[in-house]
Order: sequence, then C-alpha cells, then structure tokens
Amino acid sequence: MSEYARTRGVSPQAVRDAIHAGKLGRAASRNPAGHYVIRPLAADRAWGKSPREGMQPAPLKKIDPETVRLRRERDELKLERDGFELDVKRGMYLRRDELKEDGERIGTETRVAVLMIANRLAIRLAGEGDHRACREMIAREADQVCSANERSLMAILEPISRSSGTRPPRIQGRPT
Repeated sequence: MSEYARTRGVSPQAVRDAIHAGKLGRAASRNPAGHYVIRPLAADRAWGKSPREGMQPAPLKKIDPETVRLRRERDELKLERDGFELDVKRGMYLRRDELKEDGERIGTETRVAVLMIANRLAIRLAGEGDHRACREMIAREADQVCSANERSLMAILEPISRSSGTRPPRIQGRPT
C-alpha cells in the first residue's frame, strides 16, 4: 500500500481512506496475512487519473551506503545468532565449564590409575625374573588405564555425536 501511495503522491493513510470509502473497488484486496494488496492499474482506473491534479509522485528517500552496510551486517549477525541458538538447543555445543570439570575428573582418575599400577604389580614384578614378562604386565595395565580413559572421554562426547551425526563438537564459552 505504501508503494502505491508513493507512486500516486499521497500518504498511505489517503490510500487506506480511499479503500474504506470504496473508491478503489476490487483493485484493493487483503492477502492471507491481512495486508492490503493493490493492483496499480486497476486502482488508477478506479480512482481516476490523479487524486490531486498536478501532484508528482513523492521522491524516493536517498539511503546512505553506510546505512545499507550497517543494516546488512546487523541482519547477518542476527542470522548467525539465530543459528547459534538453534545449535545450542540441539545440543551441538559443550559448555566450557562442564568440559573443564570432566577433563579434571578424567585426569585425576587417570593419574590415580597409573600410580596404582605399581601397587598392583609390585609383588608379581618382584617375583618375575624375565624382563619381557614384566614389560608385558606393565603394558597390559597401562592399556587398561588408557581404555578406561577413552571410555570416559567418549561418554562426554556421545550426546554430541548422537545429535549431530559426524560433526565434531564445538566448545561454548571463552577461555579462562
């Protein structure tokens, strides 16, 4: 409606008044959203040549290129933010503080498990005369610690890999 008003050189309110007064007839109708849709040629015929003789169409406002750039940047940032919020709802991000806590817990568990290798194997190693057998016992224990560590890490990442397919997890938050 505003565009038609501008080409006619009148205000949008004048066009609205003409619609309500029935001057435009079937040239104006409402779309499903409830906004007026005006067929310009039919509206011109119904309204007459000019609502006010001698008036020129209203000039278009000049828009500063800097304003256009700023609006475009604002819209791009809004799209990025909306996409980020959607990813957060889908569980695509890990919270930095939770990840840090889990990492500290896994690190502590791993440290304790590695230190316990010596306690578990001390008696058997003391009685073993073959250095290859000692190395195998230590390697087997270290492998068990690494497997437990891997399972703990995968348990942290499982919800993300389940929700995102193969997409790698991203960490949410700033470094501390």
